[in-house]
Amino acid sequence: MASYPMELGYPAAQGGSWGNITGRWGPRASFWTPGGWTLPYHSGIDIGQSAGPYIYAVADGTVRTYVDGDWRNDIPSFGNWVALRASNGVEFHTAHMQTLWVEYGQKVKRGQILGVMGTTGKSTGTHLHFEVVLPSGNHPVYGSVDPFKFYAENRIGGSPTPGQYTNYAFGLSVAAQKAAQAALTKLSLYTGPVDGAFGEASVRGMQEYLKMLRLLPAEYRVDGIPGPAYGAAVQRLAARHGYTGPIDGDPGVQTSAGIIKWAGTITSAKKPPVAPPVSVPTYVSVPQLVRAPGGDPGAPMWPTGEYMQRIQRAMKKKGRYNGAIDGIGGIETAKGIQLSIKNGVGYRGPIDGKLGKVSATDIQRYAAEWGNYRGRIDGDPRENSWINFTIGLETS
Repeated sequence: MASYPMELGYPAAQGGSWGNITGRWGPRASFWTPGGWTLPYHSGIDIGQSAGPYIYAVADGTVRTYVDGDWRNDIPSFGNWVALRASNGVEFHTAHMQTLWVEYGQKVKRGQILGVMGTTGKSTGTHLHFEVVLPSGNHPVYGSVDPFKFYAENRIGGSPTPGQYTNYAFGLSVAAQKAAQAALTKLSLYTGPVDGAFGEASVRGMQEYLKMLRLLPAEYRVDGIPGPAYGAAVQRLAARHGYTGPIDGDPGVQTSAGIIKWAGTITSAKKPPVAPPVSVPTYVSVPQLVRAPGGDPGAPMWPTGEYMQRIQRAMKKKGRYNGAIDGIGGIETAKGIQLSIKNGVGYRGPIDGKLGKVSATDIQRYAAEWGNYRGRIDGDPRENSWINFTIGLETS
């Protein structure tokens, strides 16, 4: 890939993060959407709704705007979308938008809002499709390149910097990434090169190992996609080896020393040691759901029994719930859930113990941001939503 060093922001989350990655760049199976069949190649990455409602310009440049996908002879694949061309010719495409806040030919600055995330075009739920297209356009599908790789090699300012970090490894140093790959290789959890390019295969191996240590719950899906729950587990692993920073789900360069020390204990041992597990429950049953109390006709289904006990226990540990661990739940449990959402993704309603449509949607947002939820954000949390909401509470 040619070099295009430039100052870059992130398209769907301010503060230096990608948000919840729900789809990767590259080959994939076609699937049906309300807009028709998708292509067998994904030309960008998908970012889930939990990142926030707004889409931002990642660089200074000039925009072209399109409504109902009126380009590429693939109507209405992208729905409403924006093409942002930087001065060096690189283009950044943001698709499936609900509304556009810019006009064709308008000049924009990095960080400026381009519009609102949506589900127009060939889409099965609210998200952002983000892709990077080089001036050469030499890729067989629209000239796109892997956004993660492009950012890792070209982004100037902040973390990651060119050639130093990759996004699959958050802000871990290349030395830490290589050390982790060597350790995972010895543990027979990774078979790729020890090159410091911490991609999907490396993340999968790390997810497996973190589940072995019960730093991630048994329900956590090993999918090679790093999220906040995974990031927090990496930080907890580093904390066993000298890391004293925050457990915030975003491991940075400070975490690297702890990961290097951990990897050293694995690679130097004649028989790789397995650290004692932490007290994260490993139940794998499916939660039984009942209608949440409160009298609101929009009240969601919520778990009872074992999963409700886990939720109550996790909230009590964080000081958000003072009631009994009874597995039933009531107004105080609902308040604790609302407080947890407020702390995790920003709850948009009152802390009143009444779970309505807003609470239901935010429960799914929390499950996507802090758990491993990849489903729709539709205000109807079911078993998978609550499994991942529980994972988020226990690992955050």
